[in-house]
Amino acid sequence: MPLKRRNMKITKEKKLSLIKQQVTNDFYAAMHTNFLNDDGSPHEICKPEDWFLLGRKYYKEFAEDSEPYKLETARRCFTLAAVSGNAQFKKLLADGYLTGVFLLESKEKSEAEGLYWLERAAEENNIDAQVTMGLRYFYAKGFDKDFKEAFSWFLKAANSGNPLAARYVGEFYDTEGWGVTPDTDKALEWYKKAAEGGDSFAQCLYGKEFYIGKTVPKDYEKAFELFSASAAQNDPNGIFMKAQCVWFGLGTEKDRQKAFELFKKAADLGSPQGALDAGKALYLGEGTERDLERALVYFEQSAEGGMAEGKNAAEICRREIEA
Repeated sequence: MPLKRRNMKITKEKKLSLIKQQVTNDFYAAMHTNFLNDDGSPHEICKPEDWFLLGRKYYKEFAEDSEPYKLETARRCFTLAAVSGNAQFKKLLADGYLTGVFLLESKEKSEAEGLYWLERAAEENNIDAQVTMGLRYFYAKGFDKDFKEAFSWFLKAANSGNPLAARYVGEFYDTEGWGVTPDTDKALEWYKKAAEGGDSFAQCLYGKEFYIGKTVPKDYEKAFELFSASAAQNDPNGIFMKAQCVWFGLGTEKDRQKAFELFKKAADLGSPQGALDAGKALYLGEGTERDLERALVYFEQSAEGGMAEGKNAAEICRREIEA
């Protein structure tokens, strides 16, 4: 007579408990390992990419079921990947702390840990980390405000070809009181590099130089080309300046209906100047039918954006509506 086998089925809860325990044991062992060999070189427990992929796996699972231990496991995995010396993994780990995904005992400790890894990544020539360091010194986020330190990080990233950093370097040379001696030629040089690299705001800034004609010979066609490139990226500043060219026929064919549509688009993207000019077009009935009610909406939007002219225009338009 065959022996009756016992029911060896493991419950879901027990299986989950065993998995958690195994993961915990593995990572306690890993985190207490000496990461340096005798000669000072990193000792890899396994490839950094493996730790990163494992961390991403646990993070995705956490996003689905919100199991706290999975988030902690992901943090440990990303830490092991960062310890390996990979600057990109350091930057990703820093982002986890600085965005509040990974939490330590307090918000202050989490931010300090994030800043530590961010600085390590920047020192190892991670361009995104260098730009972020520059912004944090400029706006005093996690560090004391220090324009010279900010400029130093922006310049490092700009010299590596980052267009956003190149634009910031240009703005430093273009502005008094930012710890760098103003230099119009250098500002233009960096604006040009940033514009050619595809930075939409730099394209607008560089285009204005040709539009105004103070630092370079006036060239409306070149200005319109740069404004159009900026507008193609939905930059409200570029869209507004392109609309100006179209409205007055500078560097392109004059078309006030098309300009009005561009002013509206700039306004919808948050440009107070775009809102002001969209309001003017509606108030005057140029490029569109005259509509005081709609004009008032745009004037008020412009005023809310800080434009005194928008506030004055709104008062005039309101009195005419009420008359």
